[in-house]
Amino acid sequence: MERRATNLRISALICLTVAAPISDAFAQQTQRVSYKAGAENAKYTQQQFLDVGDVAGHQVRSYEIHRTFPTNPPVVNGLKIKETWTRGVSDYVDNNGYADTLETGRLSD
Repeated sequence: MERRATNLRISALICLTVAAPISDAFAQQTQRVSYKAGAENAKYTQQQFLDVGDVAGHQVRSYEIHRTFPTNPPVVNGLKIKETWTRGVSDYVDNNGYADTLETGRLSD
């Protein structure tokens, strides 16, 4: 019984030794950035509306916006933002409710 417990401890120690460096390698660094962008280079690529029907005016929506920066792009850590994709969902009743978005971008070289 004692030998089995020792083997389990050794196995756990080996797993921790291997897993700790691997987890750092897969981590992705994120940053919050803020910039102003006009609508002239933005386009809705997808947009779906669903009337829920439980209450008058209740609507759920999903959407995707693609934005490019052909001139004067925002700069993050010395790299220019080439394009962004904004994806989101909303849940409104008569234009009042919840919305959530996620924006991802591609940096130039």
